[in-house]
Amino acid sequence: MRWILTWKPVDGGGQKAKARAVLLGYQDPKYEHRATTAPVMTRQTRQMQLQLTTMRKWQLQKGDVSGAFLQGREYPDELFCVPCPEICQAMGLAEGTVTRLRRACYGLVDAPLEWYRTVDSFLQELGLVRTQADACAWVWRPNGQLRGMVSGHVDDFLFSGGPQDQGWQDILNKIRLQFKWGDWEQDRFVQCGVQVERTAEGFSLSQPQYLEGIKEIPLSSSRRKDREASTTEREKTQLRALLGAISWHAQQVGPHLSAEVSLLLSDTTESTVDTIIKANQLAYHARNRKDHKMLVHAFAEDEPVALFGWVDAANENRRDGGSTQGIFIGLGPASMLSGELGKVTAIAWHSNRIDRICRSPGAAEAQAAVNGEDALYFARFQWGELVHGQVDTRRPNDTVTKVLVIKGKEKKTNIELLALKEEALLWQEGIAYHKRYMAGPRLVSELQGAAKRMVVGKAPDWVSFNGGVEVLMQQLRTCLGRPQVAELTDYLSQYFRHSRRRSGESINDYVTRKSELYMRAQQALSRVRPHQEATATAGLGSGDGFRGTQRRSSWTSETTTTTVPEGDDVADEAATDTGTTWNWEGASQGGGWTSSPTWGGYSGPSWWQSSSWNWAGSRDYAGYWPAKGLSDARKVELLPEWVQGWYLLQDAGLSTNERNVVFTALKGDFSVQKVAQELRNQWSEQDLKRRDQHQKASGYLGENAEDLEDDNDFYEAWKAGDQELQDADLNDEGSALIAEAEGEARQAWATLQHARRTLKEARQKQHQVRMSRKYYGPSGGGSKPNPRPRDDSQMTCMGCGKIGHRIANCPDKHKAHAAEAQEAAPFVCYVEQALAGSQGDGPTGPVPTTAEAVQDGWGVIDGGATRTLGSVQAIEAVMQKNMNKRGQSGIKGVDVENRPVFGFADSGEARCVSTVDLGLQAKGQDGKMKVHALNKGTGPILISISTLRTLGAIIDFEQDMMVLRHLDARKVIPLRRSTTGHQLMNLTEDLYQDARETKAAIPSLSSYLMADE
Repeated sequence: MRWILTWKPVDGGGQKAKARAVLLGYQDPKYEHRATTAPVMTRQTRQMQLQLTTMRKWQLQKGDVSGAFLQGREYPDELFCVPCPEICQAMGLAEGTVTRLRRACYGLVDAPLEWYRTVDSFLQELGLVRTQADACAWVWRPNGQLRGMVSGHVDDFLFSGGPQDQGWQDILNKIRLQFKWGDWEQDRFVQCGVQVERTAEGFSLSQPQYLEGIKEIPLSSSRRKDREASTTEREKTQLRALLGAISWHAQQVGPHLSAEVSLLLSDTTESTVDTIIKANQLAYHARNRKDHKMLVHAFAEDEPVALFGWVDAANENRRDGGSTQGIFIGLGPASMLSGELGKVTAIAWHSNRIDRICRSPGAAEAQAAVNGEDALYFARFQWGELVHGQVDTRRPNDTVTKVLVIKGKEKKTNIELLALKEEALLWQEGIAYHKRYMAGPRLVSELQGAAKRMVVGKAPDWVSFNGGVEVLMQQLRTCLGRPQVAELTDYLSQYFRHSRRRSGESINDYVTRKSELYMRAQQALSRVRPHQEATATAGLGSGDGFRGTQRRSSWTSETTTTTVPEGDDVADEAATDTGTTWNWEGASQGGGWTSSPTWGGYSGPSWWQSSSWNWAGSRDYAGYWPAKGLSDARKVELLPEWVQGWYLLQDAGLSTNERNVVFTALKGDFSVQKVAQELRNQWSEQDLKRRDQHQKASGYLGENAEDLEDDNDFYEAWKAGDQELQDADLNDEGSALIAEAEGEARQAWATLQHARRTLKEARQKQHQVRMSRKYYGPSGGGSKPNPRPRDDSQMTCMGCGKIGHRIANCPDKHKAHAAEAQEAAPFVCYVEQALAGSQGDGPTGPVPTTAEAVQDGWGVIDGGATRTLGSVQAIEAVMQKNMNKRGQSGIKGVDVENRPVFGFADSGEARCVSTVDLGLQAKGQDGKMKVHALNKGTGPILISISTLRTLGAIIDFEQDMMVLRHLDARKVIPLRRSTTGHQLMNLTEDLYQDARETKAAIPSLSSYLMADE
């Protein structure tokens, strides 16, 4: 156990000291087998809670638990540790006493999860219910009425409820008594770095203090001119830190920055100086808009509201040819559905790379629309759960009614056309009744490819009436003919072989995609089965409607009197008897939507209010749709539910150990809902993203078993010829192009396999060469002997302060210091190491590089450095120069106890090995300068602003001159300039060796100021 000392920001811009005792969690013997992640509240949940709070005029409070992990439940396992001496003393124990842990202390990998389980069990004991959409959100719903909500992000909690509701106030009092709280604020507070403030218009969210701390990456004027030059590794690190800071702001309250920061992040690995300049400009504009505030509008409680989605895409606008999508989900008045203007509250937003390869702008737009609809669907599910509750994750349509504006720009395959009909009919219902005559022509104008050929030759007004969409869908369905078995096998192949979780895909997105494939396979089986069985099922009444569990619904037919012979396509096309009726999947008895949740176009006190739609009896589309026998509403379970749950877990892309953790949590219950919930509990979106990025970074070609399996699947698909049915309608030219592309694909596959074999053989040969030449032998064993041994008899060690050896050869360098002060210095500007530059001559001779200046014993004047520091190599170079000139190192003393920690612009930290008193000469007099020795890198000695201020320095940056007024105000010291533009000062010669007399004493600049009147 050890102490961690930090400075914690407080409201108002100040800081306060904070000490925390932590365990060394990596020493836990069961470290690898413990659950390491805990869920946290999502941004979408925060936005929805604020929206509910302002609509219902609730009171919003924020609480911060002090020492949260130490207030958790009794630790379920036996774990022993040795406390810090101060803790032993406070407990009256002898120092070094072994004690047993009673709580999950900070440092344990499962401490966050233990804290989450503590909070979850306590809130559920109080009567709150955890939501399915977010495991860190709880609602209080006595007698089915929503009266309060709690959400949490580790130890920061938001509480929403009626200020006059005594029941809710009693719950808050019990919560405040259960835990020890630090801050407890209301209506104006900082939550997870976001300033939340209640206003007359609702809530405003901003991050002014956070944006003030974002600084641009420094670039010299010469470096800025070469915009196409590649960035160094240090610059890449700085670029990632800067863009990561802006990205966090964009994710929290700045959706207007999402697209640009996403594009710049994708360029980081191949970044140039131009990328840094663009990132600096983005940081500058973001900081200039630090007062920008995101609003959560205060809609009236009885005002109907709806969720809306906006999507856009750009094709191949990334450096690697990838496409970008932008998705924005907002909540606004339901009157916007009829074309009225209204205020919109941002609920969810993001801009990122499209996972699939898009071959045209239309493909990118279509993929973005699909992903946007997924995000909209999930947002509506969560909103419905918050307002009404009682959700079943296997029956999402009981909570959500799907809406999507159709804008098809790509060739529709048979399966896509079948899915189009449900989207088109729902889109039509979102249009005002008196304008529906325009819906059919709009859809016709958007069709392309095979779908366009199906309507060629029709009269311009053939669908220009109310009901024209149904006629269009009938024409498309008729041209498709009888359903093909390939429609079913394609979905089954995708479910069993191509539905593994993709790298970077969240658990929610993966579960949704996997479930949708299964439901689509069910729908396909319902369509295909009647045509493949010996007899068709007829005479189904509308009362047989079955509430399907599929995510998306579809329109299906039911025959009442007509039976069509199997395989008779002509009869299929001609079957338009008036006995054919259509019911919506999942509709209640009689075809009415009398109890399902709704989307828009209704009247009522709230958006999710039931019974908003009422269709008196099923709508009759006789004459529009061909009879197809069995209704799609009859779903056949392809697999038992526990098998579905098993596949859901196996395809989650987890390792064996990670799956075992989930197995333990499931306790034998492999229902889909249980497996999905445990996957979300164990793997938050951020932890999963970090895991996938780590695996991607550490993988090699030919060593990723998952990629190999995917490639093998694709190769098997080529051999099986799965695309032959879909390519049957191609002409000779199209078939030739397909054959040529397939040949190229097979050649690429063979090349890839050969490359894997070649890579494996090369690595084996490389390993043999290393072993034969003792590559893994002792360090330096193969180096050539130095003809002139280095004389270190007069060298002073930076690590121990003794004379006679260097720090590299220090016998005490591995010994731990008895007491290391946790002193931290502010950020410093660390000079680039040996940047390449022109080797021209300057006014004082050849211009040296930074590396040459270090070897010659020069220091760099750095006004951005708060303390004078330098690398051990640079200090030893000064010592060597002094020994060559004077026979002594010039070191006046070494303080091995003074070892501050320095933070750098790349967010890294490094502890000094010691503080050195370096001897200097000025006008023949001896002096000294304190230099902190950093055993990291090869950077020069940075002469800090504090040193320059002590000497009373006035510097002319244009002429490279300096006056030290506190030493001699009548002499000007010439400075030298390096190739990188830094000013250099000789630390091994007298500072006034080349100084020149002035006509008069150089005064302070303050003497030139006008006197105040």
